[in-house]
Amino acid sequence: MKFLNNTLQQFIANPKRLLLVDSIGAATTAVLLFLLLKTNTELFGIPPTVLNYLSAIAVIFSLYSLIGSFATPSKFKTVLRIIATANLSYCILTWALLIANQNSITPLTVAYFFGETLIILTLVYAEFTVANAQQTTKK
Repeated sequence: MKFLNNTLQQFIANPKRLLLVDSIGAATTAVLLFLLLKTNTELFGIPPTVLNYLSAIAVIFSLYSLIGSFATPSKFKTVLRIIATANLSYCILTWALLIANQNSITPLTVAYFFGETLIILTLVYAEFTVANAQQTTKK
């Protein structure tokens, strides 16, 4: 817990870093979905079209976070809240798509997306925490 608090304090002091972490994470997601999961449909069972959509969303989120990292400090709160909400929506969409394709997905698919969701939800928590701190420290 101490590690998380220290990390959050660093991100509160420099929200640009958190946006860059988000951008790199979303880009990594896009690459993994497009290159790993899409090329191994027999292992994961997710239709390629679904992976294309999720990859495209991840690319958009990556670009948004990257561009947002160049925002003025007074805009970080808004940028962080938008990407946190978008990331949360992505998790909901992902699980809705998994449920919709439950007849074709494999346990490996569930494991992959469970791990991805845990990482994203941790990021969402950090983004909302940092955004709320920006509200009180940078008006």
